[in-house]
Amino acid sequence: MINIREIIDRLELDPKLENNTDDNSNYLVAKMVSSSAVIPLIIAISNDEKKGHLLIHLGKELKLEQLKRLPTWNGIDIHQEKIDVYNFKNEYFLIIKQVHNSEKKIFYTFVSNLCEELLNLKSSSLMLSTLEEILERWKYFFSVHSSHILSTESQQGLYGELWFLRELLKTVGSRSVRFWRGSEKEVHDFQNNKLAVEVKTLSSKKHYKVKINNERQLDDFGFESLNLVCLYLNTIHNSGEGLNQIIYDIKSLLVSSPNLLQEFESKLFFAGFIESQSSEYLTGYILRKVEAFEVTNGFPRILGESLPNGVGNITYTVELSTCGEFQRPFHDIFNLDWS
Repeated sequence: MINIREIIDRLELDPKLENNTDDNSNYLVAKMVSSSAVIPLIIAISNDEKKGHLLIHLGKELKLEQLKRLPTWNGIDIHQEKIDVYNFKNEYFLIIKQVHNSEKKIFYTFVSNLCEELLNLKSSSLMLSTLEEILERWKYFFSVHSSHILSTESQQGLYGELWFLRELLKTVGSRSVRFWRGSEKEVHDFQNNKLAVEVKTLSSKKHYKVKINNERQLDDFGFESLNLVCLYLNTIHNSGEGLNQIIYDIKSLLVSSPNLLQEFESKLFFAGFIESQSSEYLTGYILRKVEAFEVTNGFPRILGESLPNGVGNITYTVELSTCGEFQRPFHDIFNLDWS
């Protein structure tokens, strides 16, 4: 696998970026990503503004409607241009340019992801559709995550989902990655056609309440079984098990299933975890206990069918001390039908 980050690091150290020319000319310090790729990709940094660029060889000029169809967002500029670079003379390239210097880390993470996926293409005819798909994914990411660092609450929520995923991987197997839906903002954190699991984390020592985010979250309609799993955590700075450790652990469990590993990494990304920002996550968690409840008739909850017309998207809390009769052994969940 080509290390895109290493290419970028070398470019940033290139002394030509610091040279001042007498004629004040602007130029790009550039590096071809792979000479054997179906689609030539070039990473470059401008000498004047030190902004990153990704140059994608087009072969021929894109039509205006094709160019307009490419998703974009505040932080990048996409345009096509005829340029001379490497052995290409006066040829069309699609140029994706970093707009804000403050977003450099994110831009290069995006470029790395884009390069990795385009390098896997077997035919240049798939380039435009693949590019659209990747850009759309990133546009969605930026629309959901206003900050590139997860909030404290989101970190804890993600840890809870990853903790349950790891247990599922150990008992049900690698395909469990496909049951993880929380990262895709679906109603339930884990589900297949027959059952669903909602994972909640609690770090307070006094109040054993969980927040339910909408009237559908505890709705078991259409499922043979809906379960609520609650993790009671102690949070400790720079100790316990943090996001980086549990992600490493899960990747180790998937190392023999590269497609599922890639799917996990993709879901992790859409959950808001950007690997280049991993050093920011120093909070660790210690599991005090785990409880599981079967959500069925009589469980304290609010369902959409009970709401007046025009009322919806409500949040509420459930006091777990009132749910004793619905408690079930945690490991019984893994004996359910996860086919």
